[in-house]
Amino acid sequence: MKKIALITTLLLITGGVCFAQSLELYESVGGQDVRRMNGDVLVKDIDATKAFTFYLKVKNVNASSLSVFCKKAYVQILPNSDNTFCWDVCYISSIMVSKKPVVIKSQEMVTRFDATYSSTGYSGESRIRYVFFDGNKPGDSAGVEVVYKSRPMGIEDKPIGANEMVASPNPAGSFVKLSWKPTSAPGKLILHDLLGSKILEKTIDGAEKDITLNTSGFPDGIYFCMLESEGQLRLVKKIIIRH
Repeated sequence: MKKIALITTLLLITGGVCFAQSLELYESVGGQDVRRMNGDVLVKDIDATKAFTFYLKVKNVNASSLSVFCKKAYVQILPNSDNTFCWDVCYISSIMVSKKPVVIKSQEMVTRFDATYSSTGYSGESRIRYVFFDGNKPGDSAGVEVVYKSRPMGIEDKPIGANEMVASPNPAGSFVKLSWKPTSAPGKLILHDLLGSKILEKTIDGAEKDITLNTSGFPDGIYFCMLESEGQLRLVKKIIIRH
């Protein structure tokens, strides 16, 4: 019986060594690399009007090089939101597992991962799990769950660089004229209410520099007008409608 117990103990110890976690995850916080433990839940409060990018560093603590893949899994997704991830190569939102691995040498830490999330102006919560695993031993993995909490943006306007959007009159009644410097690229003008709901969307060309909106049918309140071009948010203007 003692021999059986000894053999069992040795097998358990050996099994623990064989399946030890080979990957560690780190997030840069205040200029310091903070380790994120396997299964950690990270909450990110983000502006509903802007895309947010999350970064992780991955370290191989195994004695050998590893071919590491990345996959994402949806725990909860806000309707109309969009998300992508890059693991050396960037993938569109429909891709859930990286097509190619990143080879990480023993004791090497790589900065090849980032994930971008956008609620496209809507308020709410999405939960996405990102997992990194050894391609030769998928059970040897480490991952975190990221909670993206998007909210209506604050009352401030957000000009990009020296450019800005002008609204006149503001407060507006039956109409408002919006003016800006031409973006030189096609884009769209989107109007959201204070809760983040999309009220209006118009396509613009790069040469346009102003537009007049009929606001006579809009309820009194605070609205945000966003100018997007080339996939990026260029300008945001707060508009008050008061009839």
